[in-house]
Amino acid sequence: ILGRTATPALRVLALHGKGGDGVRFRALLEPLAEALPEVEWHCPTAPHALAPGGGYAWWLLPPGTRSFEADEYMGVEDTLHALAQAQAQAGPFDVILGHSQGAMLAGYLLASLTLGETSPLSQLPRCCVLSGAAWPRPFGPKLEAMKHLVATSPDSICPTLHCWSPVDKINPPEYAQQLRDCCGLPAKELVHSGGHVVPLMQHGWCNYSGVETDSGGLGAM
Repeated sequence: ILGRTATPALRVLALHGKGGDGVRFRALLEPLAEALPEVEWHCPTAPHALAPGGGYAWWLLPPGTRSFEADEYMGVEDTLHALAQAQAQAGPFDVILGHSQGAMLAGYLLASLTLGETSPLSQLPRCCVLSGAAWPRPFGPKLEAMKHLVATSPDSICPTLHCWSPVDKINPPEYAQQLRDCCGLPAKELVHSGGHVVPLMQHGWCNYSGVETDSGGLGAM
């Protein structure tokens, strides 16, 4: 789906993980970008600054709480506003790609679009790639509603690719599988040994996208 296309370029919205930023995430994706020079990569930075030097987050959490433990995400409205601005400036987007917290956000966006609900994005993407995701508990009801819809109407959702590692020490891999299960039969899976990274190995998602590269994972952001 990320294969070579004629102009206009395919637009990818790439969402970094907690503690990252758009500039660093774009650098981490450089091997894929070099293989697909005709693809436009849009990597916004999340609106919530963490401690000095700690990067940015798509939502805020109580001290010591992980995203998969929280019952509420604070500041999501700011994130949706930032994504609406990205949509206005560079959209519509053909692909959503998210890693870690960004993958959890991508799942929320995918569910909203699949269910026909209000979203900062204007259209269901051609595909969605979720890497190193955890289960976003505050978004759980929306994801479960998508699961029920897709069970009876599998064509209502776009193809998805779920990348997870059994040795991920940041987000429990069973949560990535739980998110995968909400996406129905169009869901594909890439299980890799790189831990909490964006996988770009030769026989991984690059074959799914029509690209091959010898590079390995691209780090935790």
